[in-house]
Amino acid sequence: MTKTQNNNKNNNNSNNKQSIINLNSENESTLKIFIAIVVDPQFAFKLVDRGPIHESEEAKVFRNFWGEKSELRKFRDGSIIESVVWKCEKNLDRFTIIVQSVNYILNRHSPNHVKQICELGSQLTNLLAPSELLNENVPALIAEVEQLGIMLRELSTPLIITKTTCISPIIRSTDAHSFINVYSKNKNIGEKISTIKLEMIIKFEASSSWPDDIEAIRILKSAFYANIAKNLVQFNKFKTRNNIKLENLSVATFKDYIEVNWYSRIFEANKSFNNLNIFEDLKEEQPLINKHTISTRIFIHNKREIQLLHLKKSNEETRYIEAFELRPSHSIAIQQISSEFEMYSSTVRLAKRWLSCQMLSNFLSEEAIELIVAYLFVASAPMSPPHTPFCGFYRFIKLLATHNWAQLPLVVNLDGSLTEQEIQQAKDKYNSIIVKRTNSNSEMPLFIYTNYDSNSYWTSNTPNNQIFQRIILTAKATEKILSNLAHNFLTLPNYEIELENVFFPITSHFDLIINLDLKCLEIDNSINISKLYDFIRLLNVRIGDRSIIFWDSLTPGNKIGIIWKPKVFLPINHNASGAMNSIPIINQNEKSNSSRILTNIFEIINFINEIGGSLINSIQQNNDSSRLFLS
Repeated sequence: MTKTQNNNKNNNNSNNKQSIINLNSENESTLKIFIAIVVDPQFAFKLVDRGPIHESEEAKVFRNFWGEKSELRKFRDGSIIESVVWKCEKNLDRFTIIVQSVNYILNRHSPNHVKQICELGSQLTNLLAPSELLNENVPALIAEVEQLGIMLRELSTPLIITKTTCISPIIRSTDAHSFINVYSKNKNIGEKISTIKLEMIIKFEASSSWPDDIEAIRILKSAFYANIAKNLVQFNKFKTRNNIKLENLSVATFKDYIEVNWYSRIFEANKSFNNLNIFEDLKEEQPLINKHTISTRIFIHNKREIQLLHLKKSNEETRYIEAFELRPSHSIAIQQISSEFEMYSSTVRLAKRWLSCQMLSNFLSEEAIELIVAYLFVASAPMSPPHTPFCGFYRFIKLLATHNWAQLPLVVNLDGSLTEQEIQQAKDKYNSIIVKRTNSNSEMPLFIYTNYDSNSYWTSNTPNNQIFQRIILTAKATEKILSNLAHNFLTLPNYEIELENVFFPITSHFDLIINLDLKCLEIDNSINISKLYDFIRLLNVRIGDRSIIFWDSLTPGNKIGIIWKPKVFLPINHNASGAMNSIPIINQNEKSNSSRILTNIFEIINFINEIGGSLINSIQQNNDSSRLFLS
């Protein structure tokens, strides 16, 4: 059954009722019926279904069909209408409205014949719950960020600020983190303070006065930062716009940016957000988060600086182009997609959650994931765009598993402005990359062409071919599970558990598995997530040349997977850098005194135990691991 326009519902109420009764008739045998639903997003997730006008003939039919669920409601336009109200305590509960309606209709009109109703799809919304607490407050957060932008553009600075762009995922409703960026505790007044971190790029009006020296430009930028910081606090005291005032605004000045902080009250009404904790078993006696700080780092974009870096052929050029040109363009485009397609935000957060649960999110940038998901919506023909999170997630997995990544670019026409000629140019460009990759053994296993980026910047450095093959194989395994569930869940007693298992990592291929004790991150009723980040960074620095490290950065997960690179098992010449965690191999037949060394895996394990300390529960070696991805 599909929730469609109300007049269609009303016209077919009698027929629907008769059909249900006839299906069950007097047959005592069990009949299983599989129904696939295409929903109309305009009506499917509304909390109130509006029926006919009170006292009309249609109203009698409506009341007869819906029974006690039907009630009279007066709307803002003054009309009194028969309505059905669905129970939704949380925003995500709206995805269960169709299930609620099917349950109610069948139990009302055929209570003695329907033994069980099973549905597949809404279960995945539970995985969105933690990040939904952040994302459902995005409009209010955007209003505060826009107020900051207005203040910046109205400041009296030597050069007028003409453009401000917030480039953080939370602003484009794609942040999949299940925890707030920072937790801290104010011991003096016994309150918990959370911080949500944002980044903003600002542009000045065009000027020919910028010097032709990079260092001189950076000195001038530092002076602008100091000037903006001084004026911003004073401006906030006396001038507000749209009845929004940034409470307790403060500005810290640094060499390369300024950091603007203010208290926000947008989350105060959300009790779930105030009790948010990333560990289920640490919920007891948690103090409320009663202050929320928005911390926004502001960076100045200077086109002349990038031009000079290009002339000098500096390695910094690529980083600057990403930060000041590509990321703002990406954020603006994705914000438009997110506002145009209601299910985009949920789909992209499920995609990020799945990749992170499979310990793969660190190898595929957030921007690349967002573009792959955007393709599902802007190029969905001949199908309609996904209208439920489950449908969007399934199509994402299907695209990863079946697209011919080795031969075809993924052309994401974000605003529909790409011409057929430009799309052909994208294919020709990727063909030249394929030839270059074959001749020089260079790696770029996927190519994403967009309106703002013709060079696939977000996939130019990562993932490499071996990691991307792992992503594809994992997607194929997941697609097989989802497809089986979609076709056979009526006969599978534990189908909901199997669906949840899609979001558990496959660890059989890891050479080493580090089991973490995340409880040790709790300090004085607060979460010190930075301790885990520091441990991961140290692992990458100390053993990253000999291994690939996998971990779940979103949840965060309680496991770290390690795969040894092939060179670990090969002897190398003795040198100072390779001497650590190694054992010497001396060939008695050789006349020279030179020796070779071999990596000592057991010393590395002891080293990991030492630097991990209380964070590590245990370390297990997987002697049966498959080395397919690094062969």
